[in-house]
Amino acid sequence: MKYLFLLGDINSSATTFCGVKVCKELAARGHSVYGISVGQKKKVESYEGGNFILYEIEPRQFFKVIHFLEINKLCIWSANILRLINRFLVQLKNLFSIRPWLGREQLYIKKVADVIVEHGLPDYLVAMIQPLESLVAAKSLSMKYGVPYIAYMLDAVYGNNGVRLVPDVLYKKRALNFENKYLCGAKRIFMVETVKDIYQILDQTKYPYIRKIQYVGIPLLIPVKSKQNYGRTLFKEDEISILFMGTMPRRIRDPHFALALMEKIAIGNIHLYIIGRSDYMNDINGCISRNKNIHFLGYVPHDKVSQYLQEADILLNIGNSFANMIPSKVFEYMSYNKPIISTTKMSNDPCRKYLEQYGKALVVNEKSSLVESHDKVVRFIQEAHMANDGTNEMTKELMKYTPAYICEKLEA
Repeated sequence: MKYLFLLGDINSSATTFCGVKVCKELAARGHSVYGISVGQKKKVESYEGGNFILYEIEPRQFFKVIHFLEINKLCIWSANILRLINRFLVQLKNLFSIRPWLGREQLYIKKVADVIVEHGLPDYLVAMIQPLESLVAAKSLSMKYGVPYIAYMLDAVYGNNGVRLVPDVLYKKRALNFENKYLCGAKRIFMVETVKDIYQILDQTKYPYIRKIQYVGIPLLIPVKSKQNYGRTLFKEDEISILFMGTMPRRIRDPHFALALMEKIAIGNIHLYIIGRSDYMNDINGCISRNKNIHFLGYVPHDKVSQYLQEADILLNIGNSFANMIPSKVFEYMSYNKPIISTTKMSNDPCRKYLEQYGKALVVNEKSSLVESHDKVVRFIQEAHMANDGTNEMTKELMKYTPAYICEKLEA
């Protein structure tokens, strides 16, 4: 089978990262897989029985500047300001339409046409959402070439409770109309399982695409046996390293409680390392100035992030502010068989059930006192550090969050 994936920004999109994992798994299962992403030079990876070839769409100059500043650790505050400007412009556009930026889908259409000329028609087009332009392009290309398309939506448009300027009622009405227009023609639709309750109460006669939706997990859980066995080179042998990896967007992932807690815990041989972008740099820098055991590493290429995850003793997750948004890092964390500390301000935190299935995790309620939380976390760190034996027994429930599970759905 031949698949052509329409992906987003490979440097910053968690959805695209998930899509690439699925592409690699499909290729390893003997399929021919091609991907089109933003900001990735042509790259070929060979597997027994198949290849995965990733092609680039040129990113907007705006994002090229941001990525250059981040990767070279130059004027990080400037990169953050540019991201804030971009968010504002997107919100301003959304006041009038949630359609993608004018002309962006044409870049996908042009690149797909080039790939088809080089490799022939695929059996399926797979549009990863976000970005929205990949779905718009997939429908257009499906009509042009007669190739069925599959929508793989880890971030649903209607079910996405992001922060926005548009009134919620107006946004959701537009989102449903957008999905109805571009999803009715899809062969199959995959959405993250946390939005299931939101869609099941909608009128399926008015929005018939809902009948096609299959609800799945985030495919980032890869059994630890497939990981490279790194030595301990990034941290000192005698220290207990706690690692946070990811982004901290304002009003979506608030780190204040986690930072206050870690500032009290990161003493002696316990160190906290933070990798990624944050809209809360003043708070992070304040912690660093008061506690030399807290370290901010900024942007780190993902292959290097894998090494940090492999070597760290304990992994830290900061819960989202919305009940249907799962931090994808939780499933990647589980892959490394490390103890996980997860903070949350919600009783219905979406991470809780997955962490309970995993077993090697402590969920800390942000409404509890710092003293109470401190004692629980210190006890957890001590017990986890002594008990970690390196084994990883993947339960049947957790297997649903592997790339292999999603591939079986695509192959069906």
